[in-house]
Amino acid sequence: MAKQTRFNQKMIDEYVSRGFWNSETLADMCNRNAEKYPDQLSFVDSRTRLTWSQLKLLSDRVALGLMELGIKKDEVILVMLPNWVENIVLRIAFLKAGILSVFPALTWRQAEMERTLKSLNAVAAITPNKFRKVDYHGMIESIRSSLPSLRHLFVVGDDVPRGAISYKELVEKPLERKYPTDYLKKTQFGPFEFNFIMATSGTTGAPKFCEHSQAAYKVLGRTVIERAKITSADVIGAIAPLSGGSAIYAFFCPLMVPARAALLDWFDAEEALKLIEKERISVAIVVPAQLIAMLRHPNLKKYDLSSLRVVRAGGAATPPNIAVELEEQVGCTFISGAGSMDA
Repeated sequence: MAKQTRFNQKMIDEYVSRGFWNSETLADMCNRNAEKYPDQLSFVDSRTRLTWSQLKLLSDRVALGLMELGIKKDEVILVMLPNWVENIVLRIAFLKAGILSVFPALTWRQAEMERTLKSLNAVAAITPNKFRKVDYHGMIESIRSSLPSLRHLFVVGDDVPRGAISYKELVEKPLERKYPTDYLKKTQFGPFEFNFIMATSGTTGAPKFCEHSQAAYKVLGRTVIERAKITSADVIGAIAPLSGGSAIYAFFCPLMVPARAALLDWFDAEEALKLIEKERISVAIVVPAQLIAMLRHPNLKKYDLSSLRVVRAGGAATPPNIAVELEEQVGCTFISGAGSMDA
């Protein structure tokens, strides 16, 4: 069991007794949605559209594949991916396999990655080979000799270098046929276990790490769902990167409602406006700088943003005039969020 240090048993018991926490896990939610709404879309990006049944199947396969490679419960995997659906599949797979994970920002380079991989004794890393001309796989290969615990390098995408493990091949293996249907129920993280590591910088800029549990996530998710009045008819837009504290709501809120989420792989103001129009996004999750860039874009009025009813900004303070400008320019509600994920 991943031992809690932020929450002791007395705190956990109190949160449960007061109704803040319960025993349902995010993996349970994924499986429930797949059973009740198998053909409804869950998460989409510019490359892939996944239904709830596909999300369950792929996350099951990844979880089983990682365990067959010898990755054990509570070992750590680092993932550096854009806002792709693989980002979501992996998060759920880790929950099902009981594997700890950290999802740092794509702006990190060798120094930050080496510190993180070494500090957490990570056993695997999952990246694109290259994305936007950055050689992510090559960066980790260049520091691999200093990382004795690092056993596996996975690559997402068709361009898989020699020696790396193909994520695509991993999800194509029908491993679910080898195991009982309830096998992953025995391996998944419990609701009160620490299951996810958030990277943060603080005053020095050097990576530091915070632990999070699903139960705390769900409290945060319920708050956003209630404030934004999110229902299954909504489309949640992950404009901010999933590696940060703000857009993480675009991971667990869709599981909880359930609702569809549309992911923007890399922020560009006009691409964000296009995504809102194309996917009919009704709840957009951003950081303030992104919102400002979108509102100030010269082509703002070119796009049909009539589906957008709520923008939730977090990660930093938003100037009050920007909230006013959003309502005047787009006609939707602004919700602010704290700069942290503490709950």
